[in-house]
Amino acid sequence: MRKIISILTAFVLSLSLVNVSAAADILLYLNDSELKCDVAPVIVNDRVLVPARALFEPLGASLQWNDTIKQATVNLDDLTIKLKIGSDVATVNGEKVKMDCAPIIAESRTMFPVRFVAEKLGYIVKWDDKERDVYISTPPKEPEKNKITSLNISSTADILTVSAVFSEPLSDYTDYYVSNPTRLVFELEGCEYYDKNLPVRTNGVSQIRMANHDNYFKLVIDMDEPLKYTATQSITKQKLTIRITLPKAPAVEEEEDEKPNTDKEDEEIVPNKDAVPINGFDGKPIVVIDPGHGGSDPGAIAYNEDGSIYANEKDINLGIAKYVYDILKDEGIEVYMTRTSDTAMALGQRTSYANKLGATLFVSIHNNSHNDPSTSGILTLYSADKDTASGGIQSSKDVAWKIQQQMVQAIGKSSQGIRSEDELYVLRNTKMTAVLAEVLYMSNREDIEYIKKEKNQLIAAKAIAKGILKALEEG
Repeated sequence: MRKIISILTAFVLSLSLVNVSAAADILLYLNDSELKCDVAPVIVNDRVLVPARALFEPLGASLQWNDTIKQATVNLDDLTIKLKIGSDVATVNGEKVKMDCAPIIAESRTMFPVRFVAEKLGYIVKWDDKERDVYISTPPKEPEKNKITSLNISSTADILTVSAVFSEPLSDYTDYYVSNPTRLVFELEGCEYYDKNLPVRTNGVSQIRMANHDNYFKLVIDMDEPLKYTATQSITKQKLTIRITLPKAPAVEEEEDEKPNTDKEDEEIVPNKDAVPINGFDGKPIVVIDPGHGGSDPGAIAYNEDGSIYANEKDINLGIAKYVYDILKDEGIEVYMTRTSDTAMALGQRTSYANKLGATLFVSIHNNSHNDPSTSGILTLYSADKDTASGGIQSSKDVAWKIQQQMVQAIGKSSQGIRSEDELYVLRNTKMTAVLAEVLYMSNREDIEYIKKEKNQLIAAKAIAKGILKALEEG
């Protein structure tokens, strides 16, 4: 015998319990380390009971004892168990749970059923019938899910590229199309990501959605129609790149002589300080919205910590510009855009397009950048050198103030005011009132995280549109 139970304990148990047997030979182990009990375990109704403190303290649980009602309260993390001497009903987080046997008192020690308590605390309990030992073990940790550390989206006129970088090699994935509505689905096994929807404002693809499931992560690309695509993994399998062939954007209907000259646009650009453009045929103003950069010219670039691209200025400029266009259109304004997709467009093409339209107002939309990443704020530019009120609208300086004030009020970032930049091509070579809005800074982390979100691009667009409408109303 490893240990002999005292005659007194056996006598007490024989008086108070039914089907009780001495269990001095039973040893208790926690993760293969023996737990010392100052009172030997006992067996009640084929269940092993052990001293409370020998069990709870090694498991990391706290124990409170109410001697008046003979009740023990066990706490571990967000779990509370209440056990009462002589009662086979315990409460676990307020819910009553029936046990196979009730706790007892032996040799002035409270004794609790080891399997019930340990399993409720999240441990694994095994009984070695041959050796008559109890083994308690910490459950194995679930392997951490593979995480997407960055998800980058870029596009040209022909290709949308989605690149996912993983913390661990991607074990497997499944890709397929679903109809009604059309969507391309990637199921990434053993992976998770917590962002939700990523709007994609490009031809043929509307947004990218994400969702976590128990054993996989789902990446869904919403499309107007099924498009050709390729999916490739890097050698390490820690990067998955999806390339989608985009449909060609519908051609913009316009008179042949009104198209920008793509061959010799610089020869047609003549800075004309005093030129006064005409309005539309019905006498109403014409507004041209110019999303800065595009195509092979990404503009300013925001990077992730690992050096991958977080955002391109060209994409954010286009997102804001499209919203401005829609808002003005809804207000009955005759409005045009220099580009409607991720295409390259020379500065001369932009100004020539606006000049040939006889536009009243030209608004170029950009986002700023600075060597100092702490630099932040909103700025609007104009050219004092060519600034004159024309076409029934205020001067560029006045329009710049109106747009600047609306952006600062709506976005809530600091104001850098308005500034004359006479050397900026699109301000110097347009024949009409012209301004350039620098919404926020791509080089400032807070700024870029704000303006990358579609809902905030809409906020900026509403502010710019409101400034434009005020300028048009006040003439």
